[in-house]
Amino acid sequence: MSKWSSFKMTLETGSIQNHLNSAHKPKVLDCKIYIKQLIKIAFYLGKQSLSFRGHRKDELSLNRENFKEACVLMNKFNDNFACHFNSKTNYTSWSVQNTIINFCAKHINKLVCDEIKECGFHSIMVDEARSFKAQQLSLCIRYTNNFEVVERFLTFIDVLQKQDASSSCSFIFNYLDTISLLDIPIVAQLYDGANVTSGQFSGVLQKVKLNHPFAIYTHCMTHRVKLVVLDMCKMVVQGSFIFHTFVLEDITNKYSVIAKVFYTRKSCFCYYRCHKNIKR
Repeated sequence: MSKWSSFKMTLETGSIQNHLNSAHKPKVLDCKIYIKQLIKIAFYLGKQSLSFRGHRKDELSLNRENFKEACVLMNKFNDNFACHFNSKTNYTSWSVQNTIINFCAKHINKLVCDEIKECGFHSIMVDEARSFKAQQLSLCIRYTNNFEVVERFLTFIDVLQKQDASSSCSFIFNYLDTISLLDIPIVAQLYDGANVTSGQFSGVLQKVKLNHPFAIYTHCMTHRVKLVVLDMCKMVVQGSFIFHTFVLEDITNKYSVIAKVFYTRKSCFCYYRCHKNIKR
């Protein structure tokens, strides 16, 4: 009879499991709010181009790191945040920060990829750089969004093992395949003047043209200006150098306006040729 009475009571008031779940829901909600606040802090640091971590994280440090210091500031004015931040597990470690950054990066990349798919074509801009022991390839994308030219950085690709043209081209295509952009036509490509990337016979530009024959190559304008400045610096006469510097400034200011219009029309023309050839 005692068990029967308990069973009838559970039908009216709910089981013990339901009571435990009901008591657990507010804690889950508080944790979600806390994690959202940590994500908002990451958004703020990323928007302001501030570094997340420093070289000292101990309690005695006057300035541990931007992420931790932002949490300390939030801790002073938000009781719910302070309750979680002052606990033993506060989810502010470097691994949690990297997880938040990676989720943000994936979300932003998805938005960029959706815009590129809606556009229907794009250009690639690639350059290699060495940092300490790492050799990385930076990949940027140029496309149009509502008739406005947009440039977006996508990723760094580790190319420490191989830096030849075939490997670099494979790295580019493999990454485009992972973000579902491999089938989107490439109408232009931009590199510096290195033979690995810009070689007329076996460079990356020729290997890209095997899959995208209408991908026009353009030498990086910033790299061209750098070469011009280096040549000017070799001039011995000081007056001649100053004169050519003013001439170069006037030319670059006028060229920047013309280049925007020229490359926009150039990309649209390449897109038209590409789709006309596909229809044939």
